[in-house]
Amino acid sequence: MALRLTFALVLSCVGLGPRALAYDGHFTLAAESAAVGDHIALGIKNMGLEQQAAQVGARTLLKDPVWRETLQTAVQTPSTRFTVFLDGFEGTSTYTQVMGAAQRGATPLGRLTEWGMSQLFQAQRLETTTFMRGGSVVPNPFGP
Repeated sequence: MALRLTFALVLSCVGLGPRALAYDGHFTLAAESAAVGDHIALGIKNMGLEQQAAQVGARTLLKDPVWRETLQTAVQTPSTRFTVFLDGFEGTSTYTQVMGAAQRGATPLGRLTEWGMSQLFQAQRLETTTFMRGGSVVPNPFGP
């Protein structure tokens, strides 16, 4: 508690306010983080999502206890980039894999990744999403 108050006080004194501090293993200013932009990877954990994400410099939300809130905030943040690893998704094309997952994710029976795909669809973020399969980028059927 004292540590958090101390940081809030220090940041307020320099005009940054208490919410300008982000913690991701070390303290960084939120403005610094926002300038760089977040990069979130979605996919199936058992298909090696952590390793795939690391290869493209993205992070997963697998260990985030409030991952749904984090993802909902991220899809509303224009600077956030998304990479979806399609390995293990049902469907015969990128379009059917993505839309099938998004449709299932909009129902109570949707799995976690499918829910995430539904969020990307609803926020109209699919056209700016990078899709990968087998370690390679595949054409985005939703792009301009």
